[in-house]
Amino acid sequence: MKLIVNGSFLSKPHVGMGMHTLRLIKGLKRQYPELDFSVVLPQDLKFNIAQDIHFIYSPASSLKHPLLNTIHQSLIITQYCKKNYPEAIFHSPFPMWSLWQPQKTIVTLHDCLYQIYPEYMGKRGLRKLYLTGTESYAAKSNRVLTVSQHSAQQIAIHTPIQQKKLKVVYNWIPENFDDVTDEETNLVRKKYQLPEEFWLYMGGYDFRKNVDMLIKAYATVAQKKNCPPLVLAGKLPDEKSPLYCHPMTTAKHCHIDDKSLLNPGFIHDKDIASLYKAARLVIYPSLYEGFGLPILEASSVETPVIASHSSSIPEIIENRNCLFDPLSVDDLILKLAKAADHPESFLNPLKDKFTEKKCLKQYLDILKDVDDNHS
Repeated sequence: MKLIVNGSFLSKPHVGMGMHTLRLIKGLKRQYPELDFSVVLPQDLKFNIAQDIHFIYSPASSLKHPLLNTIHQSLIITQYCKKNYPEAIFHSPFPMWSLWQPQKTIVTLHDCLYQIYPEYMGKRGLRKLYLTGTESYAAKSNRVLTVSQHSAQQIAIHTPIQQKKLKVVYNWIPENFDDVTDEETNLVRKKYQLPEEFWLYMGGYDFRKNVDMLIKAYATVAQKKNCPPLVLAGKLPDEKSPLYCHPMTTAKHCHIDDKSLLNPGFIHDKDIASLYKAARLVIYPSLYEGFGLPILEASSVETPVIASHSSSIPEIIENRNCLFDPLSVDDLILKLAKAADHPESFLNPLKDKFTEKKCLKQYLDILKDVDDNHS
C-alpha cells in the first residue's frame, strides 16, 4: 500500500487545515515509520518537516488570483498523481476540486460552515461555485473523512455525499504536546510579555468565533471580580471586514483598559502548549466549530476550559460544567464569575479517543479498507 498526501496547505501551517496536514504527516511518521507514504507539493513550495519524510514535487501553478491558483494547483497535482502513481491512495486532508481523480481518493472535509453561514461563500459566484465543486469531488471519492460526529451529520444533510462514505477521525493531540516544563512556561510569559496570571482566548476572529461577546462578558465580570487580564492571542483582524469580530473597538466601548486586554500577536507553534499551560483559564465562545482544537489542546495540559455548547464542542467536553450557551452573554458572565473564584471547577479530563495513536490507527484502518476494496 502506498499513500500520497496532498501537502499544498503546508504553505499555511498556522491555519486549521495547514496544521491538520502537518500533524497528519508528522504523526504518521512517528506511529507508522514503515508506511510507504509521500507528500506531494508544488515545486515552488519547499517545506522542511523532517529529513526522513519523502516529498514528490508536481509542476507549480503561476496564476496570481488566489482562488484560481488553488484550483489550478489542484488540477496539476491530481493529474500528476493519477499519471505517475496510479496504484497509490491519494489523500487530500482538506477540501479540493479537480477534473482529475486518482483511482483511490480520500478527501477530508472539516465542516460545512458555509452551508450554515452562507456569508462565508463570499459575494462573488466563483467561490460559491468552487465550494460546490469541492462537495462534488468529495462525493465521488472512495471515502470522505471528517473530524467530528457533528460534522459528519451536517455534511450528510447539506451536501450530496452519501453517509456510508463518511468516516470520523477526530483531531488529536500530538505525542509529547503536553510535555511542558515550568521553565518553558515562564519563558513564554517573558517572550510575549504576559503577566503571571491571565485568561486566554486562542483562535480566529471571524464573527462565528463570538469574541465580541467574550469581551463584553469579561468587562461585566471584571467590574465585580478580581479577574486576571484577558489575552487575545494571534493577529487581530482588519476591522473593516464584515466577516470579522472587532475586539479592540468592542473593548473601547466596554471601557476595558490596555492592562486588562492584551494582544501578544502571532504565537509561534513551539510556544502554543506552553501558552496554554501558562493560562489560568481558556475560554472558547465559538458559535460553530467542525471540531474546536484549542479546547482539546488546553485540556491536554490540564488548564481549565470554558466553552460554548454548540456544534461539535460537546463531543470534546467531559466536564459538562464547562459548557455555556454562546447566544447568552448572561450565561457566560456566570461562568466567568465562577472561574474568577474557582477555576479548578472547569478542568476537563482528556478522553483517550483524542490520542494520536488511537486516531491514526483508525486512519490506517480506513486506508487499508480503501486499498483492499479498490486494488
